Amino acid sequence: MNEQEIFDRIKKEADSSPVPDSLHPEKMEETLSGVRQKRRAARFPLRQSQASTHRRIPRTALATAACLALVLITGLALRQSVVAPEILLPETTDAQRSVQTGEAPDGHGGEKTYDTVCRLINRYQNEVHYETSMAENDTSLVPHAPHEEIGGTDDSFAATSKAGSRDYSDTDTQVEDVMEGDIVKTDGSHIYTIWKNTVGYTLSIYQVDGGATKFLSATRIYNQNCNEMYLDGNRVVLLGTPWDESGADENDASADVIGVDDSPLTSICVYDVSRPEKPKKTASLSQSGRFNTSRLCDGVLYTFSNYQVFASDCSPEKPEKFVPQINGRNIPPEDICLTDKKSDNSYMVMTSLVLDEPEDFKDSLAAFGNFDTCYVNTRHIYTVKSGYDSDNSDLSAIARYTCEGGVFRYDAKAQIRGQIKNSYCLHEYRENLCLVYTRSDGRRRTNGLAVMDGNMKLIGEISDLGIDEEIYASYFIDNIAYFVTYRQTDPVFAVDFSNPEKPELKSELKLPGFSDYLHSFGDGMLVGIGKGGKKADGNENSRIKLSLFSIGKNYELTETATTLLGKWSECSAGEDHRTVFVDETRRLVGFCTVSADGAVKYFVFRYQNGRWEKALSHTLKDSKAWAEDVRGLRIGEYFYVVDVSGVTIHAYDIRTWKSVEA
Repeated sequence: MNEQEIFDRIKKEADSSPVPDSLHPEKMEETLSGVRQKRRAARFPLRQSQASTHRRIPRTALATAACLALVLITGLALRQSVVAPEILLPETTDAQRSVQTGEAPDGHGGEKTYDTVCRLINRYQNEVHYETSMAENDTSLVPHAPHEEIGGTDDSFAATSKAGSRDYSDTDTQVEDVMEGDIVKTDGSHIYTIWKNTVGYTLSIYQVDGGATKFLSATRIYNQNCNEMYLDGNRVVLLGTPWDESGADENDASADVIGVDDSPLTSICVYDVSRPEKPKKTASLSQSGRFNTSRLCDGVLYTFSNYQVFASDCSPEKPEKFVPQINGRNIPPEDICLTDKKSDNSYMVMTSLVLDEPEDFKDSLAAFGNFDTCYVNTRHIYTVKSGYDSDNSDLSAIARYTCEGGVFRYDAKAQIRGQIKNSYCLHEYRENLCLVYTRSDGRRRTNGLAVMDGNMKLIGEISDLGIDEEIYASYFIDNIAYFVTYRQTDPVFAVDFSNPEKPELKSELKLPGFSDYLHSFGDGMLVGIGKGGKKADGNENSRIKLSLFSIGKNYELTETATTLLGKWSECSAGEDHRTVFVDETRRLVGFCTVSADGAVKYFVFRYQNGRWEKALSHTLKDSKAWAEDVRGLRIGEYFYVVDVSGVTIHAYDIRTWKSVEA
């Protein structure tokens, strides 16, 4: 029997035989593409001379197998797809299970990953119809979005000040034990700020002791944005995106660079501040892509950037044109994760840096696709990619990675019908992922909560909450999700998912106005900051509204205290949670506002005697002040209002709330 007769016989049998579900094209793609390849010791693909030592397979067998695969795939591709349920979740493949159990899949054919990525990027560049693929989402939800949490079996989503362990406040965070970067930091005796100037940014260090504030140093960082800063012992870490390579840092000009084809880079610079009057740069690293967000956990810094390919002539022979780089080196194929094979031209690049060993990254991974939202806790990373299907209905793709000890490992993925606003809409509880979403098909909008297990399988859901409204704020405390939807009223929902298979609506409180920021306030209380009020001319929600919600025994919500600020005032709490100061122990909430006439003020409210009392109203006199550039922090018995753009620090005694400036 010749090869043509073999082919005809295979084709005939394939056309007449039912196809197993496991050989459906989507299943085969998921099995072959969704797994990070096994890392080789040298972290690079085998050379041709090395690869040739493997046992050869007879060409006849290869040809026969290729024919069979071609026929099966061709026949299957013509079958009609099954109508998807409201929540779309692909079954976990054997390859994914092997990753979860720590058994890495075989890494043969790493070079083919470059080929595959190149093909997908070129397809994207040549596409005419984009409505059938996941649409790009240019809205940056992550840089401001909080993070994650995790602990023992109960991963509390509580974000609290650290007054219990240290006598000074820290950046407001989403997840316990997971620190977030900010533009102002303190170690209890010094205040560190980063602020923009005409040539770049400046790292300033002050020694503070009540009203006695002493300027120590200013370090210029030329031609670069500094989006976030971390303080770790005697180290300051600055993260941002360089402008170009024409500038020169005072200590190291090599840090200011731009990537291939003018694609932006994210830089990570480590400074030794053991002598705060003279900081010294000790390390400078880079990764492809514009800075997105970062987290610091157990001494490991995780940095996320979004890398977009602009080249239109990608070729596997020139991977530097379309492959992200780490410290100027192409990410090897085994470190590229293809969670699906939809055409795209972007990656989310992840790196981990052990701050005790800042000379080089601990690990790196490039997730292909336009993932732009991250939720991070001490064990896992969840990334989200938003888009639409062919019917213009909302879709979100979610991928899960393990990140213990700074080593990345792809676990599983899922796809849901709905949009996830930001990372505050995600929460891990007892190894399950809980998320709140808004779903719209262009005619009707609704909201819900879904629970997925460790394999990203849907195990529980409650839907049709807040019809024709959308989520404005979300906050998790242990097994309870609190979220606010808004259109004309302000429903605040409380959903209990302690039984993950049957989430239960515990409370629905409808109020005028809305909250776009929620935060725990201790002892069964929840703080909300948003808009409310009504003017004589009928304009609603023109004033900042501060609310306190009491949580009853069965999680019923009651609004027990409110206060309204000036007319047509604005607050950035909803866009950037780090601008808010919360001290649950002292019952304090602070935030910056901008009024209609441009006046910038910082307020601190204290909850006592069942109502909100204004403790501090500080007017920032510098006309350059922006609300998002102002922070409030506490050190001992003193409260400091730090205006980064105006380069000023004002101190108050929190026992009297009077200025103590010299």
